[in-house]
Amino acid sequence: MVDSKFLNCTQCKSLFKGECSKLGVDVWGEGSALRAENNPAVWGAQNPKIYLLGFSKGKNQNKELIKVKSGESKFEDIPFKNMRHRLKWLLSALTISNDVDFSHLFSNNEEVIQSASLIRCSLSSNNRDEAYSYKMKGILKANPHLLEEIATNCAQKHLKGATPGSLFILLGLDPDYIKLCKKVMRIVFGPIRKIKDTTYIAGDMYFVHVAHPSSNQTDPQYKAWVAGETKVPKVAWAREMVLKSGVLNG
Repeated sequence: MVDSKFLNCTQCKSLFKGECSKLGVDVWGEGSALRAENNPAVWGAQNPKIYLLGFSKGKNQNKELIKVKSGESKFEDIPFKNMRHRLKWLLSALTISNDVDFSHLFSNNEEVIQSASLIRCSLSSNNRDEAYSYKMKGILKANPHLLEEIATNCAQKHLKGATPGSLFILLGLDPDYIKLCKKVMRIVFGPIRKIKDTTYIAGDMYFVHVAHPSSNQTDPQYKAWVAGETKVPKVAWAREMVLKSGVLNG
């Protein structure tokens, strides 16, 4: 069982060259194409039926996690900060939750949903100007082999013990990200059975990819996505998989 908290995990440290510390956070691979900030964290249910997973924590979440350690911010306030209204739209569209106030999702009192990221540490890629970026596309291209090792390590350690029949909601529709997730989940859970382009089953686990609530879309654009008002209504595919999984049946 895992409480909402910072995690103590150095599983991938040996994959990087060099280590330094910035603002009290260990950083692996500084100066390399891909680096990791060792600040893994998890929120919500200890024995979840549903996993709500981003790709990797971004710059804003990292800043807030540092504030938590100094007492300037609350741990449970970090996920989807300023974007929780979009998360409400998403979970409602997937028939998972219609709660008006669901701040409990990120506390130890939550019993169904666990929130985290597929890669628990925070990854960033080195741009040409030697500044690091937390954008998914850059990270996916920086060092694909290393990224796959990291993602597999994370899933083996933090997801493999999931209850059979669990549902994984993966935030992000980038085709290369979906390919990465399928590779990882095949290793961890077993053969992949494609249902739709963005939904699949691995072993006895259910997976859906959806648009990220914290993406660069406007509120009207995201609201249209969760309403299925798009050329390809991927939200309907996700909803079908939620119902197929049976995680909401008691």
